[in-house]
Amino acid sequence: MSAKAFGKIKIILNDTGSHPENWNHFKNRIIKKDLDKYRICIPLCIRPISAANAADNEANPFEGKIYESDYAYFENAVAVNHVVYRYMPETDSVLAECIDLNSTLKKHMTLTIEKNVLGKPVTEIGGYFTDPYYMDAKIGYLFDKIYIPDSVKSINGPSFSECTNVKSIYIPESVKKIDGQAFEECTSLQSVRLPNGLKEIKYGCFYNCKNLRKIVIPNGVQKIGADAFAGCEKLEIYIPTSVRKIGKYITLTDVKKIYCQKNTVAYKYAKKNKVAVEITGTKRTQQNYVAQKLLLKKNAVTLKPNSSYRVEAEMVPFYASKQELTYSSNKPEIVAVRDEGVVTAKKAGSAVITVKTTDGSKKKVRLKVTVRPGKPMNFIAQKKGKKKAVFSWDPVAGAAGYEVAQADSQKGKYTTIWQQKKKTSVELKISKDKYYKVRAWYKKDGELIYGAFSKAIKAS
Repeated sequence: MSAKAFGKIKIILNDTGSHPENWNHFKNRIIKKDLDKYRICIPLCIRPISAANAADNEANPFEGKIYESDYAYFENAVAVNHVVYRYMPETDSVLAECIDLNSTLKKHMTLTIEKNVLGKPVTEIGGYFTDPYYMDAKIGYLFDKIYIPDSVKSINGPSFSECTNVKSIYIPESVKKIDGQAFEECTSLQSVRLPNGLKEIKYGCFYNCKNLRKIVIPNGVQKIGADAFAGCEKLEIYIPTSVRKIGKYITLTDVKKIYCQKNTVAYKYAKKNKVAVEITGTKRTQQNYVAQKLLLKKNAVTLKPNSSYRVEAEMVPFYASKQELTYSSNKPEIVAVRDEGVVTAKKAGSAVITVKTTDGSKKKVRLKVTVRPGKPMNFIAQKKGKKKAVFSWDPVAGAAGYEVAQADSQKGKYTTIWQQKKKTSVELKISKDKYYKVRAWYKKDGELIYGAFSKAIKAS
């Protein structure tokens, strides 16, 4: 160990192996205090360069970035699409910390967690994500959908507590840990698919999710914590033989029915607490339940360009052993689909999404997706004399043609005055004090599929 004098501050160099970032944290805490009283330890780390500690040897893209709101202050943090992300040097990854309160938040939003931020993977979601401890008001009610990418390994604390409008949640297979109370009071939640790598359903995880209908506990889960499903009065739940312990109190006493094999911990729990139980086999047989049917919640959907939709497919029986499904699009240039069943509309047109089982049952269903044309942009009119004007607009991806409509007032009833294929400009007669709009269209099975009208303009 060596020591050097630096002004009035004694600096001690050691080989503790701690991260230099700790110095910045410590410095910020003592900056307003008498520095004469402190001996500041700056760790001296001598380690070989490797992928694991590359962040110590390369420029950190989060360095010096600060997020601040009326309720929060984070160093090495940025806000992206309504979410605050904080860099974690110990893992060289990113934590989705909380909701960005500086952004414009509205009802019926989709909460999307990014997979990568500034080149670093997002591996964790913070506790009290939608309701940080420093906030007075709940904001979880704003979100209708939640998207969690397959980079996330851990959902910490009551992350999505009181997201009262969310109806379904897909949790990717990458997630290995879900903390207690993670989804408590998600009162509109109807379905959730749990990843196979879980070992425990922790306390109060789905507390008072009173509209949760069906859930399959993955094989490998060993413990269901206290009050994990308390208040889930509509729930039908499958519990595998791997579960060795079920929490006390009202953990599963409220549920509608327990599906399990005979003489298991779940079976004995159901009998003791007078919960309806259905036998799915015996402890010894360890039956492999293949899908008998595959059902879709919707057989057809209509989307706007750049919007998304999650395919909701259900196996019958719902506790089929292998829950994984595959998804494919016959026209990915129009409608793309990810492994977790998220459909993204790219341009106007139609496509078919095929969903298949992977358990050997060869069950499949098809979802028809219609994408309406986008809204024409930069709609203008250039006058040519007193009674004519040239209307023009930007082309819309996938559109077969366009039509121009006219109305007596800006919010009046619009009547089509011109319709053509492909053209993005037209010379038309104009009338005094009239308003004009344009929209795109294409034809499918003899039917015209229209997009949204542009902003209204006055040509005269």
